[in-house]
Amino acid sequence: MKNNDFDFIKEKFDNAQPNISDNLSKDVLKQRILSNDRHKIIRFRQRKNKFRSIATVAACLVLILGIVFAANSDMLSSDRIVGFSTYDELNSRITGLSKEPSAVDIGSGIFNSVLQINEDGVETPDVVKTDGEYIYYAYYDANNSTNRNRVVIYKISGAKSELISIIDNLAPDTDSEYSDSYEIINLFVYNNRLIVFISKSNPMSALTYKRDFNATIIKIFDVTNKSEPSLITEIEQSGEYNQARMIDNILYVTSNYNVETNDEDYTIPYIKQNDETKYVSSKDTVCFENAQIAQYTVISTIDTQTGELSKKSKAVLGGSANIHCTKDYMYINEYIDGERYGDPKRNVAIAMKLNLKNSKFTYASEDEVNQYSNNIVDIGKGEMFSSTIYPVGDFLICVGENMDNSENELILLDNNLKELDSIKLENTYVNNSLSMNEEKEIFALPAYFTDSTRKYGVITFEIKNNRIVITNELKNDDDNLMYQGKCIIIGDYVYSFDINDYEPDSEKLKVFSYKIK
Repeated sequence: MKNNDFDFIKEKFDNAQPNISDNLSKDVLKQRILSNDRHKIIRFRQRKNKFRSIATVAACLVLILGIVFAANSDMLSSDRIVGFSTYDELNSRITGLSKEPSAVDIGSGIFNSVLQINEDGVETPDVVKTDGEYIYYAYYDANNSTNRNRVVIYKISGAKSELISIIDNLAPDTDSEYSDSYEIINLFVYNNRLIVFISKSNPMSALTYKRDFNATIIKIFDVTNKSEPSLITEIEQSGEYNQARMIDNILYVTSNYNVETNDEDYTIPYIKQNDETKYVSSKDTVCFENAQIAQYTVISTIDTQTGELSKKSKAVLGGSANIHCTKDYMYINEYIDGERYGDPKRNVAIAMKLNLKNSKFTYASEDEVNQYSNNIVDIGKGEMFSSTIYPVGDFLICVGENMDNSENELILLDNNLKELDSIKLENTYVNNSLSMNEEKEIFALPAYFTDSTRKYGVITFEIKNNRIVITNELKNDDDNLMYQGKCIIIGDYVYSFDINDYEPDSEKLKVFSYKIK
């Protein structure tokens, strides 16, 4: 028997795998039987009789493997995803991909209506959070060059609020154009833990050295004593901050790392914790089969109670900033050329999913792609209308702006995107960050009133009989304010924040409280 005989049999063996769906439900199998779906027929060229037994064995093996794959669809799906045994393999793949520059002139972008998909048991971070008794606010001082990043903690009791502490000096100061710059993005509060996210960047160095200097910094504090929070750990993750999600006490942080250079020192994403740097293993890196751009989605998993990385960090080459997380899976879209600077609409979406329990990657099914991979929706307002849409029970609340005339509008939609009611706001501009108390069916938005008062504050509204009803225009009584902060509803009160960067530290952020129910 010659070697090429074995190659012939191997080729037939490799090509004989049945086309089995990832979703092997009884309904799918039933449909296939009724439609006379058949396994691929293996036709061997006529050979001498001594090969008949080998062909028979090979056919039997194909049948057995078909049964195994049918019983374990994850095994089949995993085989469809490109993995890497070594860094040499990974770098070889990167060399063949296009590089997208990390610093470019960014235009006006594309205006979209973005649907916020809520998942039970999955929490999202924000600038302002509460544990019911205290409010935590992530404050970025945009007009000063020192101590720009802070968390301010207030104790609240009805209409009263008391400043308890300020966590300052969260990042180094910027002292020159080539210094790293830092900006606090948002935060989580869970039990006695405060988790802060800070974006680190250096666009001037990126232009000069043609590589991505972006990083995501995660700081976890013990806030058992609110007056003296203590730092538990600091983690730096390569790449621009993307999203974070919290499921129970486990934190999932994603960033996007852009490979611009073929220098192997900068092609692998890293995780740095308390001065110890670890690179994502090649074995924990996967790649979209038809990846075009050398862009990673980097994923870290952190136990917020201990501050430790609870699982190995992962990376998806060709991955996108467009992700979605349920309690069981994280869905990562394939990166589209130019997405970083415009978020183009997806004609054909391809997504992987990471099983959060066993840390295995598979490709998402078509139904999952349709459900989770594109949150851009068309509400019929045209290309110059930008909005955020919030699901609330049987309704969708759209907070939008006509970019031609800066006019703000509130729109009530049903779950089929049919418009039920709308209100165009006159002499009022709102931030699209909606605060809500779903139990009491009351909603609030930070507002700037452009009438004769020229005040910052809050508008509140309710949904009654399929109509939007504005219930309050609450104006903060302070003329010494620079710009608008966010607001948050706690119980019967809404707390509104406004900012003046030039005030003393303890007065830069001011809180106003109003009873709304």
